[in-house]
Amino acid sequence: MSNAIVEMPANLREKTGKSAAKQARRQGLIPGVFYQGNDEPVHLSFKLKDVQNLIVKHPPTLTLVWSENEDGKHECIIREVQYHPVTQLPVHLDFMGITSGVKIEATVRIRLVGTPEGVRTSGGILQQLMNEVDIWCLPKDIPDVLKIDVSPLKVGESIHLSAIQMEGIEWITPGDRTVANVVAPTIVRAAAKAAEEAEEEGEKTVEETKEGGEE
Repeated sequence: MSNAIVEMPANLREKTGKSAAKQARRQGLIPGVFYQGNDEPVHLSFKLKDVQNLIVKHPPTLTLVWSENEDGKHECIIREVQYHPVTQLPVHLDFMGITSGVKIEATVRIRLVGTPEGVRTSGGILQQLMNEVDIWCLPKDIPDVLKIDVSPLKVGESIHLSAIQMEGIEWITPGDRTVANVVAPTIVRAAAKAAEEAEEEGEKTVEETKEGGEE
């Protein structure tokens, strides 16, 4: 877990709505909203470069700063980042304020650690089936990333979320979810071949439909 405090500069937005958001983006600013409890949402804007840096760091918690006094500093988590479907640039952010000592829901990325035994000794292939997990804990206990050791896994074995224990953290994601497994190369090749054949069949169907429609 990281104790570093990430501060994110922000500006208050006077105008809201779709047209105001589009105007902000044309000016190189990304609109966002800060929520805390039942308080009125605070509409903010951020510099694109600051947003991109924040996404790369992806801190478990951060402090939004939108004034020069302490009242303008608010500890929060990133609740959602929306992206443009074509450019994949961020277009909107949601932040949720947190209170010390009060548990919150958070989403944490998963990182597999180690080389499975089945990969080292039997030529197996490691498959990561989950990339993130939803947790319930105190803000101070939110990890930067959830590291899971997969080195003991043999071919045919898997690790489920329920087998992972972390002090102070409860899983919101169902515990029976498979995080990762090690499969024999023949299984992966068979799946790839089936996918390739399905794709070829789909292309063939499209061509036949085109030919049938020609006069």
